[in-house]
Amino acid sequence: MNIEVEHKYVTVNNINLHYVTAGSPEGQTVLLIHGFPDFWYSWRQQIPALVQAGYNIIAPDLKGYNKSDKPTGLKQYSMSILVGEYIELLKTLGKEQVIVVGHDWGGAVAWNLAMYAPEAIEKLVVLNSPHPIPFLQKFWSIDLKQLQKSWYVLLFQLPDIPEKILPQDNFKFLRTMLHLSAINKNTFTDKDIEKYVEAWSQPDTIPAMLAYYRANWNIGQLLAMSKEQQQEMLNRFPKISVQTLVIWGEKDGALDKSLNDGLDQLVSGSFKLKLFANAGHWVHLDLPDQVNELLLSFLNE
Repeated sequence: MNIEVEHKYVTVNNINLHYVTAGSPEGQTVLLIHGFPDFWYSWRQQIPALVQAGYNIIAPDLKGYNKSDKPTGLKQYSMSILVGEYIELLKTLGKEQVIVVGHDWGGAVAWNLAMYAPEAIEKLVVLNSPHPIPFLQKFWSIDLKQLQKSWYVLLFQLPDIPEKILPQDNFKFLRTMLHLSAINKNTFTDKDIEKYVEAWSQPDTIPAMLAYYRANWNIGQLLAMSKEQQQEMLNRFPKISVQTLVIWGEKDGALDKSLNDGLDQLVSGSFKLKLFANAGHWVHLDLPDQVNELLLSFLNE
């Protein structure tokens, strides 16, 4: 990364969030939200391009990750709490309206922000993160292809076992996961992996990262729902009214591209979907130049 970033902290609802910022404060703000098992560094290939194009960048560590606070209790990581904190984050930083770009769990937060706080979102960009409706529908229909890809979600539901497995042998499970899920050999360099290990080594990080899955994907409760309860849950998600771009690496080992089928029906604003056949879950790192070009084109429209 050739652009200098400034490290800052902000207190939101008694939670200290670490974030980096770069670019002119007068520029349009882009909020970059990472996923599992990432931290702000996930956007190392996008920050320079966005700054050079005149944008102001805010890239936080999700609560529970890297240098942000790691409160205990699953409720702290429920989606409603997370969305409320990001709304407060924007207010605290004096940002009335921002462009939101999210990947993986950051994409889940981004989808929900656009649904429940559209007035704060100018444009929405989601990378390899499914809208909750098709993901739930796949789960309830016992879609074997997607269920096989989501095996790790089941693993993360188990008490205590993931906490023991993930840190073993200098986080070998997570290091292997990054390497195997990257399509290009330079997606994660040795120096990158060192930074990830440092982030994962922060106290209480592993339980906090797992809490996202346990707080928002209670498999037992979801399986016990009747058809009526399922439909009631789906009805809680309003249509996306803001301009939306979905970027998807087709070789994602965790999320099938069919999750995007019919997605245009869930967005009442303008909608674009771009599939990259030669990229995986880390589409923005596998193909940074192509993703940056697409991203800037969408933002500059």
